[in-house]
Amino acid sequence: MELHFWQHVKSVATREFSRNPSSALREAEDRPVVITKYGQPIACIASMEYWSSLVKQAQEIALNDERIGDPPAEQPAPCVSVEEYCPGK
Repeated sequence: MELHFWQHVKSVATREFSRNPSSALREAEDRPVVITKYGQPIACIASMEYWSSLVKQAQEIALNDERIGDPPAEQPAPCVSVEEYCPGK
């Protein structure tokens, strides 16, 4: 499974999500769904398969860093707009 999260994400406004949450859950089987409020991401729905892949990838990166002797990188999450991540929203 390819893990380029923001390239494949679907954006759903809270109003749309409230009307039809099962649609977002079905969509999340294929790709992550970001729930937005006033254009800002507030939550994310992802399949367990996708979540497990992310956790596995993070563990492999951490193990690789330990083997190399690099301290874990402490970088803040990028703060960008939903439009940047979800073109065509």
